[in-house]
Amino acid sequence: FVMPTSDVVLSAEFEPKQGQYAVSASVDGNQGGDVKASTPSVDFLGDAVFEITPDEGYHLSMIRVNNIKKALPETTTYTITGVSEDIHLIAYFEQDQPQQYTVSAEFAQGQGFLTPSTQTVEQGKDAFIEYKTGEGQQLASVSVNGKPYPNVTKQENGASFVTVHEVMQDSKVVLTLA
Repeated sequence: FVMPTSDVVLSAEFEPKQGQYAVSASVDGNQGGDVKASTPSVDFLGDAVFEITPDEGYHLSMIRVNNIKKALPETTTYTITGVSEDIHLIAYFEQDQPQQYTVSAEFAQGQGFLTPSTQTVEQGKDAFIEYKTGEGQQLASVSVNGKPYPNVTKQENGASFVTVHEVMQDSKVVLTLA
């Protein structure tokens, strides 16, 4: 080998690999939803399309394409345009946090004892309010958010309870005594 005595310019031309590229998808931890590639391969510079479907009670929290974090799609379809390498998409799902609501309780008139007077309840769950009336008084009616509520009282171990079923919003419970 003889060492050049002046600058040498080398040039080369590279052509991208033409043909088919593999397209695959998986769900991290195999729970929370499903992701499917529309086809197992795409042509050079073609589009890879994925359908991402969270299970009920889950949401898509992250996606990675070839181990690079990507922005979340606004729809359940994710498209990669101009494919020039094999593609593997991983979908990450997280369990939804149930909505929390505040249920407050008070007497409209009369005297008594309520516990709790305020509580936090998960969406769709029941709120239980223990009450004791003053001497000679009894519960006449219950309203929730200003609307009459059906007789939802029960007696248990000498205590009286009002049950507000399947709470779906912040609620004000008013007990009227007679």
